[in-house]
Amino acid sequence: MRVEGILGDNTQRGPLPYNGIALGIELLQRIEAEIRKEFPHVDRVLIHYEPRKQRSLRFAAALQDAQGTLGEHFGESPYFALVEIDLQEMKLSKQEIVANPHKDLAKGKGLKVARFLLTYKPDVIFCRESLSGKGPGYAFAEAGVETFQTQAKTLMELVSDLQEAKPGNANALNITSHISIIVL
Repeated sequence: MRVEGILGDNTQRGPLPYNGIALGIELLQRIEAEIRKEFPHVDRVLIHYEPRKQRSLRFAAALQDAQGTLGEHFGESPYFALVEIDLQEMKLSKQEIVANPHKDLAKGKGLKVARFLLTYKPDVIFCRESLSGKGPGYAFAEAGVETFQTQAKTLMELVSDLQEAKPGNANALNITSHISIIVL
């Protein structure tokens, strides 16, 4: 049996994405209990965690203007930067600016913007405001997309901060992992 990922609470993260998912003893015990319940004759359960190798990191950031100033308010930001970084070379491989089609809505714009951005399949969302406890934060968490509040003022500053990780060592930027569960 192989589990390709586990979604969980992402509210206790640091300022940058980090490698892996912290699996607590309680979660491991629940996984083992579920396996034993489904397969009562199982003698042993071995759970092996290993980071998934990613070639690139795709992220989105709210922009105040098309020149790359980061926006203060997620749903009201007129633009979003969609950026891809090659994790082997730690170089910018793709960048696109898209207009926010929902910025002028009176209600529910944040959630609609989140759904709009999810169509671009980002790994991470960076924003100057916290999305924790808000509709967009929940939408991203449900989709397995990390959200991080940043103090960077420009897109160039944010990209530069991300590129400072060691080339070839994607650990600082790796978002997802996989878990192998071996049932004996």
